[in-house]
Amino acid sequence: MTTKGKSVYFFIMLVIIAVDQASKWLVAKTVPLESTRTLVKGFFRIWHVRNSGAIWGFFSASGGKWIPLVITILAIVALVIVSYFFLHSPSRNRLELTAYAFILGGALGNIIDRVRLGFVVDFLDAYIKFASYGFLFALGTLLAILLAFKKAKAENLDLKVFTDFIFYVMLLSLLGAKLLLLATNLDYYLKYPAEIRYLLTSGGTFFGGLIAGALFTVWFIRRHALSYRVLGDIAGPSLALGHAFGRLGCLAAGCCWGREAGHFPLAITFSSAKANFLTGVPLHVALYPTQIFEALLNFVNFVILSFAYKKRAFKGQVFALYVLNYTMIRFTVEFFRGDADRGYVFGGQDHPLTSLSFPQLICIIGFIAALVMLKSFKKLSEKENHI
Repeated sequence: MTTKGKSVYFFIMLVIIAVDQASKWLVAKTVPLESTRTLVKGFFRIWHVRNSGAIWGFFSASGGKWIPLVITILAIVALVIVSYFFLHSPSRNRLELTAYAFILGGALGNIIDRVRLGFVVDFLDAYIKFASYGFLFALGTLLAILLAFKKAKAENLDLKVFTDFIFYVMLLSLLGAKLLLLATNLDYYLKYPAEIRYLLTSGGTFFGGLIAGALFTVWFIRRHALSYRVLGDIAGPSLALGHAFGRLGCLAAGCCWGREAGHFPLAITFSSAKANFLTGVPLHVALYPTQIFEALLNFVNFVILSFAYKKRAFKGQVFALYVLNYTMIRFTVEFFRGDADRGYVFGGQDHPLTSLSFPQLICIIGFIAALVMLKSFKKLSEKENHI
């Protein structure tokens, strides 16, 4: 369908923007800030709030005067991407094109708020509560799995076998993440054994999950005679993407926080008493935004790996690059971490630049292993091509 043929949908988009702005103006005039008006008791109400964060107020309590600016920029980037798909969509499906119009109209309405006011006027509340960490973790996991299945299909893998692999590797990775968290804080849990039950609701440590998943993968590959290099190349971009969303979940929950940042211009502060109770994150203190650092770097890693996957020179190259890139990312971010429960080989939290944490030790080992993999996979590929 041509752009001219979509004129009616442009009109729908303008109507949505007008309704969005008019309803927000009406609420701001008639409902005092932070006040509510019940519409359906126990289910739905109008609650006038100023949202300086993302959707559903994610990251609003994370502080940092620059966060609204970053979210505004990301919203504009997303708007440009959706607009591109809308303008270039050949579809004549009215429902699909109407959905595009609603999305664009709502997004533009919120961007107008952010540019004009510095925040979005929110007022619809349906009494639905869910954990932001769990939501972002699940979203990242879902996107990672979908991406992995797409690549598995392109590699002509048996999707039934691949489904079994995904299920068990996720289960054992979760177990490994919790076990490493227990091991690195063993003294604490021996002193307070009742606290072990909270491992059921914690996310655990990423490296624990990665190691457990890798060990299971080795066994699974041998059992089903799969190519570990192909499977690794499929996994690399998915791991980077899922991990990026996981770190955004950490930001929303308050865990994996940074050291005190002093006058660092990009510092963030947390103000949620619940986050402090659940994770121990310091409140009203300027901290390095380590969760954002790692999330952004993982997104960059995902882009690099996606490009490398299309241009890979030999099987296994993408997975080796994933390990190489992530170990450098994590090793660097560790210097800015403020949560002390990761454990140290030597030194400690008071001297981060002259200390070595357990994750950094794993990074050193992983970095060396990645270099070895790159060299050996390349040689193996050259040997196969000469047969």
